[in-house]
Amino acid sequence: MSNSRFCQLKQYGGPSKLHVTNIGKPSIVGDDEILIRIKAASINSADWRIMRADPFLIRLMFGLRSPSKLPKGGIGADIAGVVEATSSN
Repeated sequence: MSNSRFCQLKQYGGPSKLHVTNIGKPSIVGDDEILIRIKAASINSADWRIMRADPFLIRLMFGLRSPSKLPKGGIGADIAGVVEATSSN
C-alpha cells in the first residue's frame, strides 16, 4: 500500500462538496488498531443527511456554517476490504 486517499467534507451540500486528498500510508499507532486496505466504500443515509445538513438540526451538532465538528475519520464508515496489519492486541 503506497498512498491512500481521504474523502473530506468541508462544506455542506451535495457530492460536489466532497474533496479527495492524497495522504501517506497510514500506520498503526495504538494497541487495539488494524490497518484495512479498502476495496469499496459507501455513503449511507446518515452520511447523506450530514452532507446536506438536512434536517437543519444537523448544523447544531456538526457546525452551523460548515461541518467542522465531524469525527476524525469524516463520514462514510461503511467499508469492505482486506486486513493488511494488526497491532499487538
